Amino acid sequence: MSSMSGGVFLLATIGGYWMLERAAAHKGNLKTVGQVLGWLVIVASLLGVVSACAQCRAGWGAKKMFCPFTPPASSQGDSFTSPAPSR
Repeated sequence: MSSMSGGVFLLATIGGYWMLERAAAHKGNLKTVGQVLGWLVIVASLLGVVSACAQCRAGWGAKKMFCPFTPPASSQGDSFTSPAPSR
């Protein structure tokens, strides 16, 4: 999951919560519709995060984008090695 898609999912979750907060101030059908839409946005964004993580763990998307759940290519030693000093 790239940081770009993670940010989009986070913004979508915040937007869904905002919809729930706004719907609470209304009455009747508008309140019900707002709550349903708010929950749909939150659930869809969380499913997007879970899907991206599952694809990453399975190796489907790890070749194309950064995945924080897979080990680096050189996992035998340190992830950073300093170059040998030149003389």
